[in-house]
Amino acid sequence: MSVCATHYRSSRNHVGFHWKKPSFRHLISCCQLGVSAFVGELSSGVIAIVFNFLILEIAGNVGVAAYGVVANLSIVAFAIFNGLAQGAQPLISESYGKGQPTQVKKLLKWSLLVCLAVEALIQLIIWTATDSLIGIFNSENNVQLLNYAHTGLRLYFLGFIVAGINVVLVAYFSAVDEPKIAIVGSFLRGIVAIVIYAVIFAKLFGLNGIWLSLLAAEMVTFLTILFLAYKDRRKRMAVV
Repeated sequence: MSVCATHYRSSRNHVGFHWKKPSFRHLISCCQLGVSAFVGELSSGVIAIVFNFLILEIAGNVGVAAYGVVANLSIVAFAIFNGLAQGAQPLISESYGKGQPTQVKKLLKWSLLVCLAVEALIQLIIWTATDSLIGIFNSENNVQLLNYAHTGLRLYFLGFIVAGINVVLVAYFSAVDEPKIAIVGSFLRGIVAIVIYAVIFAKLFGLNGIWLSLLAAEMVTFLTILFLAYKDRRKRMAVV
């Protein structure tokens, strides 16, 4: 920090420093746009704990091992979507700050199109190379593990038909200064909806219900984001 601050201590610096009274409201305002990213990082731990407990009760240790296969592959998929969203977010934010709504819409459109292409590619890989992917983690050729993971991988990854779009939309609303929509979307898809659906579906449909909980949570999140965006747009139009 001292090395980085040398510029500000030099005579070339024209930025003055002044003592300011701490403002909790200002701090909260500054942190709002980063809450969605924080929830995204937190969600993986929450989901892993909930899923492990539910699957352990239904399918035992082999079921948990199968979830380990699904979870590791899903991390790769989510990393791709997060990379896409984080790459688009600063570009959208810059265009929004410059007052270029047309460019903002173009960037959002391009991001969603790329997202849809990646989602289609992921589905193709999962459905055509299911057992090959599982074999990377199943060195002992456990048949029961293969069966659990085969069904789980295909059902769980159905959620990625919508998951990538939600990741991009959350990043978009953070970039255009709509933190409430981004926060609601992050909490729904990352903690609230996925946990609720996992618990309910586990009781109703057993292990397959747990795999399908991601799809249900992402669909609810997508519809909620669209509703909030539509409601916010109507509110803005009424003010104008």
